Amino acid sequence: MCLGLPMRVVSGNEYSAVVERGDERRTVSMMLVGEVPVGTAVLVHINSAVRVLEEDEAVDIEGAIAGLEASARGEPVDAYFAGLVASERVVATPVDALAARLRAAYEAVAVQMEGLPIVNPRLGIEVLAFQEWNGGHAGLVITPWFLNVIFVPPVGTPEFAPGTRVPREFPAGRLEFVTSHLDGVGPMESCSLFSPMNEFRDMPHALEVARDAAQALFTPAPVSVAASTEPAPPTTTPTTTPDAEPPSRRALFRRALSLR
Repeated sequence: MCLGLPMRVVSGNEYSAVVERGDERRTVSMMLVGEVPVGTAVLVHINSAVRVLEEDEAVDIEGAIAGLEASARGEPVDAYFAGLVASERVVATPVDALAARLRAAYEAVAVQMEGLPIVNPRLGIEVLAFQEWNGGHAGLVITPWFLNVIFVPPVGTPEFAPGTRVPREFPAGRLEFVTSHLDGVGPMESCSLFSPMNEFRDMPHALEVARDAAQALFTPAPVSVAASTEPAPPTTTPTTTPDAEPPSRRALFRRALSLR
């Protein structure tokens, strides 16, 4: 198992930086997080900074690592994990827990995908707008290679074979999802909105579009009103009304862009 370590930026730019932790100093890729001020704590996995850390996060992770080292020596460890236990008591909602698992899972995937042509190095990982939906949770995930609507079904739901297409109803209309299994998260469904992400100039641009898409996703589509309310003349021939065509993914984004 590879362990991510909190390290401090000593110098660098948006592409690489010199980071240190104790007596260790190394050069790492900053392609997933961009340029950050000197002294900023980042989570380093292998030789890539995968996430910017808040100060309390860095302290808690350092405490947890020290606790693991103490455990290996056979010493008591409770004091080392006090910060993590306290923060877990504060952050305990299912939505927050799921968002953290999704972020960690895609950060691990991002390390493996670094350098591939499909990856936009100007973007990072973000999980946003998740909420309870139809017994599960739905929201959006930004990565350097896609912007997707994600639905995580409730625990105990029968798992479909990967690649199964599943229609889901949202206030904006019907979207088609594809099933998969993500390590650290479990069964999930994805509706691709953008992939690859080369047309996004930076992370603020991707976040702006994603927030607008989330608003459009959870906002009921406007109902068109017929020009005439007069009843139709009677007919003796039975007729059937075809099912309305579900809105396309691009239609969702046209609605999102119209909100700006």
